[in-house]
Amino acid sequence: MTTTTWNKILIFLLVVLLTYNLSAVSQRNNQTENMQKRNHTGLLGVATGGNNIAKYLQKILQPEPNVPFEELTDSWRIIMGQSQSNSYHWARFDPHVMGDLSNRWHLWQAGLSRIEGLFLELNTSFLQQGSYDLNVEQRMKLEAVVAIYSSLFQAFEEDREHPELVIDELHPQMTIIDPDSYPRMLEMLDDQ
Repeated sequence: MTTTTWNKILIFLLVVLLTYNLSAVSQRNNQTENMQKRNHTGLLGVATGGNNIAKYLQKILQPEPNVPFEELTDSWRIIMGQSQSNSYHWARFDPHVMGDLSNRWHLWQAGLSRIEGLFLELNTSFLQQGSYDLNVEQRMKLEAVVAIYSSLFQAFEEDREHPELVIDELHPQMTIIDPDSYPRMLEMLDDQ
């Protein structure tokens, strides 16, 4: 074979290799964009469900006089069901694909996990005591949950470009819910 034939083969192989690499990069970028969209859709689901939880929590926090026990039980069942639905969304978050905002997504995932744990603790407490009476600490934690979900829902209602950034305004409420771990998480993320 002549030199020009080898040059043509080499150029052809380079074009094929370049085309393949560009295709792979494009595919990876599309996959990342799809995962980011899934995260945002999941956070919207959490915000919508959380807004519903906040409304029903008000019935537990401020029950009307002589409200039947069954009505409070129905409200709590709705809260627990919606919380399970929310956990489906936040458990699927993939913070690593969120670039510079990945720390915020980690905070959301951890914070929402703590809220789920709070609901499970309260559920056990309510079953044991046979009423929906709250002590001061439980009341403060539930009020913090209402503030968190209401703020997140409002961020979506206001059509903010990055509604996940509302977590920066919610550190005090998250700390009320998880006074031991949440401040340490903030420190760890600040060190990065």
